[in-house]
Amino acid sequence: MVWLLVAGAVSLALPWGIAMGYLLHEHAASAFFTILLHLDSQHAQLRRQSSSYLLSHCISSVLLPMIAIWIPVALSTGFWRTWKGAALCIGVLAGFASFFLQGKGYAYHRYPSEVLLLLIVGIDCTAALKSADSRWPGTARLFAATALCYGVFVIGIGSAAKAIRFDWRDDAFDTMLQADLQQLGGQRLDGQVQCLDMAAGCLNVLYRMQLEQATGVLYDCYFFMPVDDPAVEKLRNRFWAEITEHPPRVFVVTSHQCGTSPMNYQYCELHQWPAFDGFLANNYSLYADRIPPLPAEWMGKPAPPFGYRIYVRDGARGYRAPIAPSDRGRYAADGRDSREGRAGPAA
Repeated sequence: MVWLLVAGAVSLALPWGIAMGYLLHEHAASAFFTILLHLDSQHAQLRRQSSSYLLSHCISSVLLPMIAIWIPVALSTGFWRTWKGAALCIGVLAGFASFFLQGKGYAYHRYPSEVLLLLIVGIDCTAALKSADSRWPGTARLFAATALCYGVFVIGIGSAAKAIRFDWRDDAFDTMLQADLQQLGGQRLDGQVQCLDMAAGCLNVLYRMQLEQATGVLYDCYFFMPVDDPAVEKLRNRFWAEITEHPPRVFVVTSHQCGTSPMNYQYCELHQWPAFDGFLANNYSLYADRIPPLPAEWMGKPAPPFGYRIYVRDGARGYRAPIAPSDRGRYAADGRDSREGRAGPAA
């Protein structure tokens, strides 16, 4: 048993050691621990749901019928009393704990608990079909066969069909932003464009265009969170030093709002950092304000698409495109901040 425990401990520690070696080699260990020990706690507060919401979403609705069918099988086989069954049940409970601790209620946060739950159901139902001695032989086998059929034909084939049809790309956002960046210089923007984005897709567009950002910041939420945290302040100071020493030609600000408020296309999160808000207003002009015309899909439902604004450094380009009314899209908000008036008419 001692050797088994040692082998297990080494197997768990080895990936950690390899990852840490890579971070040290890339001189990124300090940044990693800053994120892990400080910034993650701030990020964990974004988009948190109520306890009732989490409780009603902790198990996928498509799994509930199978679980109801499986319960009589579990009572008859007693697999959960074995050490393997107990280990899997502990894993399921750990998955539920992870889901509630994250507090967001996203579907993919259920994956750890659901994958182990499906495994338990599969083992239990297979054992019931093979078992010669059971308290309810006929009933248990009927329930087991029904649960397996439901799992294969409803969950398995149904999920595969949905996954095949799913399109994760927001082509309208990517196409519009890429066209704007091409007009502003294309490859000449390498090292001269900075995204202020979380998940809208600005970084995807830069990757597609093979453009490097002006700074190494890939995630802007920590800049605009209404908190007083030394780690956030340190991150702001480093970013501030980089953009003031070498101001990017272009800023792309997306409308994600970091989960602090509903998306309204007014970019109010910039006001959470007054120094940067003033820097942008005093040195940059609004070049474009875009919102894709069609809704996006979020958790299987239509949702307002991400929009973006492009700010160009004064003097970096003589031509400033007008903002066409159609650019606002059908989700456009009525309010605009003071910087919008800086986009002058076409030359």
